[in-house]
Amino acid sequence: MSSFYRNTEMHGMLREQSARPTSVPTSVEGLLLEAFERRGVVLPPMEPVLPGSMPEPFQSLLVHDSDMTSTLQRFYRDRLRLQRLSSRQTEDRIEREVLLSTELTSQPVEYGVISIHLNGLGLPAQRLIQEGRIPLGQVLEDCAVRYSSQPQGFFRIGRVAFMEELLHDAPAAVRYGRLNVLSTESGEVLAEVIEILTAREFDKRC
Repeated sequence: MSSFYRNTEMHGMLREQSARPTSVPTSVEGLLLEAFERRGVVLPPMEPVLPGSMPEPFQSLLVHDSDMTSTLQRFYRDRLRLQRLSSRQTEDRIEREVLLSTELTSQPVEYGVISIHLNGLGLPAQRLIQEGRIPLGQVLEDCAVRYSSQPQGFFRIGRVAFMEELLHDAPAAVRYGRLNVLSTESGEVLAEVIEILTAREFDKRC
Protein backbone atom coordinates (compact mmCIF):
# COMPACT_ATOMS: atom_id res chain seq x y z
CA MET A 1 0.00 0.00 0.00
CA SER A 2 1.27 3.48 -0.82
CA SER A 3 3.12 5.53 1.77
CA PHE A 4 0.59 8.37 1.79
CA TYR A 5 -2.05 5.98 3.17
CA ARG A 6 0.16 5.51 6.21
CA ASN A 7 0.78 9.24 6.59
CA THR A 8 -2.36 9.79 8.65
CA GLU A 9 -1.01 12.84 10.46
CA MET A 10 -0.39 14.75 7.22
CA HIS A 11 -3.65 13.48 5.74
CA GLY A 12 -5.58 14.77 8.74
CA MET A 13 -3.79 18.11 8.61
CA LEU A 14 -4.67 18.64 4.95
CA ARG A 15 -8.31 17.73 5.41
CA GLU A 16 -8.86 19.56 8.73
CA GLN A 17 -9.95 23.07 7.82
CA SER A 18 -8.79 24.62 11.07
CA ALA A 19 -5.24 23.26 10.73
CA ARG A 20 -2.27 25.12 9.33
CA PRO A 21 -0.60 23.16 6.49
CA THR A 22 3.19 23.09 6.27
CA SER A 23 3.92 20.72 3.38
CA VAL A 24 2.24 18.49 0.84
CA PRO A 25 2.47 14.67 1.11
CA THR A 26 5.69 13.40 -0.42
CA SER A 27 3.64 11.08 -2.63
CA VAL A 28 2.28 14.10 -4.51
CA GLU A 29 5.78 15.05 -5.53
CA GLY A 30 6.64 11.40 -6.18
CA LEU A 31 3.85 10.89 -8.71
CA LEU A 32 4.71 14.08 -10.55
CA LEU A 33 8.47 13.83 -10.30
CA GLU A 34 9.02 11.12 -12.93
CA ALA A 35 6.75 12.86 -15.45
CA PHE A 36 8.63 16.12 -14.93
CA GLU A 37 12.02 14.40 -15.11
CA ARG A 38 11.13 12.83 -18.45
CA ARG A 39 10.54 16.35 -19.71
CA GLY A 40 13.72 17.69 -18.13
CA VAL A 41 11.64 20.04 -15.97
CA VAL A 42 12.20 20.84 -12.30
CA LEU A 43 9.19 20.25 -10.09
CA PRO A 44 7.94 23.71 -8.99
CA PRO A 45 6.87 24.64 -5.45
CA MET A 46 3.66 22.97 -4.29
CA GLU A 47 1.66 24.47 -1.45
CA PRO A 48 -1.09 22.56 0.40
CA VAL A 49 -4.51 24.18 0.42
CA LEU A 50 -7.16 23.51 3.03
CA PRO A 51 -10.47 22.43 1.47
CA GLY A 52 -12.42 25.42 2.77
CA SER A 53 -9.74 27.88 1.60
CA MET A 54 -9.84 26.91 -2.06
CA PRO A 55 -11.57 29.48 -4.30
CA GLU A 56 -14.45 28.65 -6.59
CA PRO A 57 -14.93 27.06 -8.99
CA PHE A 58 -11.95 24.91 -7.94
CA GLN A 59 -13.45 24.06 -4.56
CA SER A 60 -16.59 22.59 -6.15
CA LEU A 61 -14.54 20.82 -8.82
CA LEU A 62 -11.93 19.31 -6.48
CA VAL A 63 -13.27 19.04 -2.93
CA HIS A 64 -15.59 16.04 -3.15
CA ASP A 65 -15.52 12.25 -2.98
CA SER A 66 -16.39 11.65 -6.63
CA ASP A 67 -14.21 10.97 -9.66
CA MET A 68 -13.00 13.92 -11.73
CA THR A 69 -14.26 12.59 -15.06
CA SER A 70 -17.93 12.77 -14.14
CA THR A 71 -17.43 16.01 -12.19
CA LEU A 72 -15.80 17.81 -15.12
CA GLN A 73 -18.29 16.41 -17.62
CA ARG A 74 -21.15 17.88 -15.61
CA PHE A 75 -19.35 21.21 -15.29
CA TYR A 76 -18.54 21.52 -19.01
CA ARG A 77 -21.71 19.74 -20.17
CA ASP A 78 -19.60 17.62 -22.50
CA ARG A 79 -17.85 14.27 -22.53
CA LEU A 80 -14.11 14.18 -22.03
CA ARG A 81 -11.45 12.61 -24.20
CA LEU A 82 -8.05 11.44 -23.05
CA GLN A 83 -4.68 12.16 -24.63
CA ARG A 84 -1.72 10.11 -23.40
CA LEU A 85 1.32 12.34 -23.06
CA SER A 86 3.57 9.56 -21.78
CA SER A 87 2.98 6.02 -20.56
CA ARG A 88 4.71 2.94 -19.25
CA GLN A 89 3.37 -0.45 -18.21
CA THR A 90 4.54 -3.26 -15.97
CA GLU A 91 2.83 -6.61 -15.51
CA ASP A 92 0.17 -5.29 -13.15
CA ARG A 93 0.32 -1.49 -13.40
CA ILE A 94 0.03 1.32 -15.93
CA GLU A 95 1.54 4.71 -15.18
CA ARG A 96 0.73 7.56 -17.50
CA GLU A 97 0.72 11.30 -17.93
CA VAL A 98 -2.49 12.55 -19.53
CA LEU A 99 -4.41 15.56 -20.75
CA LEU A 100 -8.21 15.62 -20.56
CA SER A 101 -10.13 17.78 -23.03
CA THR A 102 -13.78 18.29 -23.94
CA GLU A 103 -14.95 16.36 -26.99
CA LEU A 104 -16.96 19.05 -28.77
CA THR A 105 -14.67 22.05 -28.31
CA SER A 106 -11.30 20.35 -27.65
CA GLN A 107 -10.89 22.57 -24.59
CA PRO A 108 -8.13 21.25 -22.28
CA VAL A 109 -9.43 20.98 -18.73
CA GLU A 110 -7.06 18.80 -16.71
CA TYR A 111 -3.45 17.64 -16.60
CA GLY A 112 -3.02 14.39 -14.74
CA VAL A 113 -0.52 11.78 -13.64
CA ILE A 114 -2.00 8.42 -12.73
CA SER A 115 -0.88 5.00 -11.57
CA ILE A 116 -3.53 2.34 -12.34
CA HIS A 117 -3.41 -1.08 -10.63
CA LEU A 118 -4.76 -3.58 -13.16
CA ASN A 119 -5.19 -6.54 -10.80
CA GLY A 120 -8.31 -5.05 -9.24
CA LEU A 121 -10.07 -4.75 -12.60
CA GLY A 122 -11.78 -7.19 -14.95
CA LEU A 123 -10.53 -7.85 -18.47
CA PRO A 124 -12.97 -5.45 -20.23
CA ALA A 125 -11.81 -2.56 -18.06
CA GLN A 126 -8.16 -3.55 -18.46
CA ARG A 127 -8.48 -3.57 -22.25
CA LEU A 128 -10.09 -0.12 -22.33
CA ILE A 129 -7.41 1.29 -20.04
CA GLN A 130 -4.64 -0.21 -22.17
CA GLU A 131 -6.19 1.33 -25.28
CA GLY A 132 -5.83 4.70 -23.54
CA ARG A 133 -8.63 6.60 -25.27
CA ILE A 134 -11.20 6.92 -22.46
CA PRO A 135 -10.63 8.58 -19.05
CA LEU A 136 -10.43 6.15 -16.14
CA GLY A 137 -13.62 7.42 -14.52
CA GLN A 138 -15.57 6.72 -17.70
CA VAL A 139 -14.03 3.25 -17.99
CA LEU A 140 -15.09 2.41 -14.44
CA GLU A 141 -18.63 3.63 -15.12
CA ASP A 142 -18.94 1.83 -18.46
CA CYS A 143 -17.68 -1.42 -16.93
CA ALA A 144 -19.84 -1.06 -13.79
CA VAL A 145 -16.83 -1.19 -11.47
CA ARG A 146 -17.81 -0.42 -7.87
CA TYR A 147 -15.23 1.80 -6.17
CA SER A 148 -14.72 4.64 -3.74
CA SER A 149 -12.93 7.94 -4.33
CA GLN A 150 -10.81 9.20 -1.41
CA PRO A 151 -9.04 12.55 -1.84
CA GLN A 152 -5.87 12.69 0.23
CA GLY A 153 -5.00 16.38 -0.07
CA PHE A 154 -5.28 19.56 -2.11
CA PHE A 155 -2.62 21.95 -3.36
CA ARG A 156 -1.67 24.78 -5.66
CA ILE A 157 1.36 24.46 -7.88
CA GLY A 158 3.86 27.03 -9.09
CA ARG A 159 4.46 28.09 -12.66
CA VAL A 160 5.11 25.29 -15.17
CA ALA A 161 5.66 26.41 -18.77
CA PHE A 162 4.70 23.12 -20.45
CA MET A 163 1.54 22.88 -18.34
CA GLU A 164 0.56 26.42 -19.30
CA GLU A 165 0.91 25.43 -22.93
CA LEU A 166 -1.05 22.19 -22.54
CA LEU A 167 -3.89 23.82 -20.59
CA HIS A 168 -3.88 27.12 -22.52
CA ASP A 169 -3.31 29.01 -19.27
CA ALA A 170 -1.92 32.50 -18.83
CA PRO A 171 1.68 32.65 -17.50
CA ALA A 172 0.64 34.13 -14.15
CA ALA A 173 -2.26 31.74 -13.61
CA VAL A 174 -2.54 29.77 -10.36
CA ARG A 175 -3.39 26.10 -10.80
CA TYR A 176 -5.08 23.95 -8.16
CA GLY A 177 -5.11 20.20 -7.87
CA ARG A 178 -5.60 17.21 -5.64
CA LEU A 179 -4.17 13.82 -4.81
CA ASN A 180 -6.88 11.17 -5.08
CA VAL A 181 -7.08 7.44 -4.49
CA LEU A 182 -9.65 5.12 -6.04
CA SER A 183 -10.23 1.86 -4.18
CA THR A 184 -12.36 -1.26 -4.49
CA GLU A 185 -15.09 -2.06 -1.97
CA SER A 186 -12.62 -4.32 -0.19
CA GLY A 187 -10.08 -1.51 0.13
CA GLU A 188 -7.71 -2.59 -2.64
CA VAL A 189 -6.15 0.40 -4.41
CA LEU A 190 -7.30 0.81 -8.02
CA ALA A 191 -5.50 4.03 -8.84
CA GLU A 192 -3.46 6.88 -7.41
CA VAL A 193 -4.06 10.13 -9.24
CA ILE A 194 -2.72 13.67 -9.40
CA GLU A 195 -5.37 15.94 -10.94
CA ILE A 196 -4.46 19.55 -11.84
CA LEU A 197 -7.12 21.77 -13.37
CA THR A 198 -6.76 24.49 -15.94
CA ALA A 199 -6.55 27.96 -14.41
CA ARG A 200 -8.40 29.60 -17.27
CA GLU A 201 -11.11 32.09 -16.33
CA PHE A 202 -14.34 30.14 -15.90
CA ASP A 203 -17.95 31.01 -16.57
CA LYS A 204 -19.89 31.01 -13.32
CA ARG A 205 -21.45 27.61 -13.87
CA CYS A 206 -20.39 26.03 -10.59
